[in-house]
Amino acid sequence: MNIRDAQCNSYSDVAVKAEGLSKIFKLYKSPKDRLKEALSPIRCKYHQDFYALRDVSFEVNKGDTVGILGVNGSGKSTLLKIISGILMPTGGSVTVKGKVSALLELGAGFNPELTGIENIYFNGTLQGFSRNDIDQKIDSILAFAEIGDFVYQPVKRYSSGMFVRLAFSMATIIDPDILIVDESLSVGDVFFQQKCYKRLEELRTQGVTILFVTHGVGDVMQFCDKAILLHNGCLEYSGAPDKTVRRYLQRSKEDQFKKYQPSLVSESIEETVDQIFFSNAEDFVWPEFQHFHDISNVDIVSNGKSRCTRVALCDEKLMASRAFLQGKIAYISFEFEVISHINVPIAGIVIRNSKNILVHGKSMMFYDDMKLPDSVRSGKLLRFTFGVELSLGIGEYTVDVGLSTVTKEDYNNRGNYTFSQMASKTERLCALSGAANFTVIQKPLYGGNFDHLHIGVCNMKSNCNMSVI
Repeated sequence: MNIRDAQCNSYSDVAVKAEGLSKIFKLYKSPKDRLKEALSPIRCKYHQDFYALRDVSFEVNKGDTVGILGVNGSGKSTLLKIISGILMPTGGSVTVKGKVSALLELGAGFNPELTGIENIYFNGTLQGFSRNDIDQKIDSILAFAEIGDFVYQPVKRYSSGMFVRLAFSMATIIDPDILIVDESLSVGDVFFQQKCYKRLEELRTQGVTILFVTHGVGDVMQFCDKAILLHNGCLEYSGAPDKTVRRYLQRSKEDQFKKYQPSLVSESIEETVDQIFFSNAEDFVWPEFQHFHDISNVDIVSNGKSRCTRVALCDEKLMASRAFLQGKIAYISFEFEVISHINVPIAGIVIRNSKNILVHGKSMMFYDDMKLPDSVRSGKLLRFTFGVELSLGIGEYTVDVGLSTVTKEDYNNRGNYTFSQMASKTERLCALSGAANFTVIQKPLYGGNFDHLHIGVCNMKSNCNMSVI
């Protein structure tokens, strides 16, 4: 039963309440099985039941911003569709109090044959607005969407970015009581995303209840009052954003290790092989085998002279981690097998934020005290560990790792070259894009609620003085 009460006179503070919510989809091996089941006189079963949601219960208070987390297939989108009234639950109930505006799949709610203008009036009418109401809002919708004359073209000709611009503008400017967003913002460009988040902040201050699905745990930490974690259709946790995020990251790590195939990394590799250290051997940092993660699906570019065998991202205790408090040390460890003889090995890392902006890049070329070999013969393993202090803003980040080589002469004379000149003398051997990812979580000051150490991406070293005259 789906109860929708847009004119509720109750004094309750609850905007959305789910009780024992379940949704079962019938899965057929072929369309033929669906037909046989429909025509069976004795109701033979030719399908399997798939629980997209199973006995989910929670409450969302009016004015709360709630993030919904979970790995792919955990039931997030199904939950939002039921709350929006698009799907009916198989069991349980959901009570929604207030006018709902939903931004779900790309293009959902649009008639592809109608123009953007026609779709605005069409959707507005479906949501109970008169033509006069829409006339008063049409300029604001178009100004926010910024799609120009394309608004007079059929939406079937729109790019994905245009879809999102128009849909988000329509969903947020009609003054909803409850706004539901399902990962659609990731399609827009960075400038429009910033504009959307600013609009979400405005709606929050106006007391609008916001539910959104995201994989960006930084957004959950920054924007949400509460978060919900779904796993295999079940409600695994509901509570404070930081605690939910930690459980989500732990769950993601566990699922990743379950799928881990050690075909690229053999435990039989001798731990006593020759190693190239950043400094003295006794200072070298290297995680245990179980803390390395699967890189079989990572984008790798190589010229065939080396290959990356394993990568780990660890905390200060050398335990695999995907979440770090601001200012903590992250250890990025990776190993390359040398396939063909190379000159001086040069390893490097690059950290990018969720907008693909290069936040930090460092290679062994930038250090003065490196003890590097003049060359490395085939069959050797090179192990590297970069320790990085994450003085960054809260959010999502990825790490690229790579291996290059230069001649001994060029390496020794690098101080006489410009960066571009040195780059032209460097042979790139192997690079992994997005070899690891992590989240930086806010660190409260003085144990209190003030949680911003700085504004922007990086926390740069600075000082401040004051005098009173």
